[in-house]
Amino acid sequence: MNICFQYILKSYFKRLFSVLFITALVIYLTNSFELLGRFRDHKPLFLLQLSGLKLPYLISEISPLICMLSVLWLVNNLVKQNEFIIFFNNCISIRRIIKYLVLINLCFSLFLLLFISPISSRYLAQYDQTIDYLRGYDVSRDNLFFKLKGEKFIHIESLRNNLLSGITIAEVQANDLKRTTFCSLGRIKQAGQWNLEDCDIKDGNVQTHQDNYILQTNVKKKDIRYFEYSPYHLPFWNLPNLVVSLQKLGMPSSFVELYFYKQITRPLVVILFSLMPFFFFDLEKHKIWLNSSYVIVASFTGFLFLSVIANILTHYTNSAVLCSIVPIAVFLFFILFRISHI
Repeated sequence: MNICFQYILKSYFKRLFSVLFITALVIYLTNSFELLGRFRDHKPLFLLQLSGLKLPYLISEISPLICMLSVLWLVNNLVKQNEFIIFFNNCISIRRIIKYLVLINLCFSLFLLLFISPISSRYLAQYDQTIDYLRGYDVSRDNLFFKLKGEKFIHIESLRNNLLSGITIAEVQANDLKRTTFCSLGRIKQAGQWNLEDCDIKDGNVQTHQDNYILQTNVKKKDIRYFEYSPYHLPFWNLPNLVVSLQKLGMPSSFVELYFYKQITRPLVVILFSLMPFFFFDLEKHKIWLNSSYVIVASFTGFLFLSVIANILTHYTNSAVLCSIVPIAVFLFFILFRISHI
């Protein structure tokens, strides 16, 4: 292995783990104090353990900023030790150092995406469910409203697993209400059938009653199961299934699509922010010409700007891919343009 790469790898990981530890400690203590203040009737040890469940998710979310701080720390240290001059005297260019850091951060971000992210989503689901229980909330779904194929609008008063109760099915034709079905109880079968019981059917002025009624639908058991989940509680590879289920139910899915593409493009965001310190690098003076605090503020501002722009584009376009890729591509273009002129 290249000696320069070994040195950069060792120096960078030393700072990465230090930043990671400090960040995790601050987040954990902040969340722990919040839980201890909110739920004073519960055991402190239980709340401290509960606080740890949210930590992997938050670390994954702010991983671009963690990598940026680590790179900034490393670059400042190389400047203070005059190691850039040593590199340049040995024909090691700044671009080679950047390439090494990009490769290291890419591997780190892929590790977070493929291994930490699925674990963090499971822990976050446990955390949110426990918080809801402590607050006294009913975590099951009530008063659901969605749309099926054939202009059928469904309202369900209560959903417990696969058991439905208080079902109203309104069928609309040519913008007029054609038929209404009221059912007290229903079950969902995997084959795409809803078995409804004790149904009062009103078709125009004619009203009939059926003890059993089979509703053929493209909504399966797994669709209702996904409908109960928050996108934050699912591994990123299950989010496309959630999008399909929401579309079947006539529910908005753009938010889930945007979250999915944010997850899979996070390695690009990590690379983008790991390049931020070099945007302010002066090759002639062998140092960052801007104060480190300003670099940190600029990076935090850029991080928020990416999120805001992606959310704004979501309201004006139907493409979640466009909303995720365009802001990253624009930022990356300016940073690479600046680095190419170092």
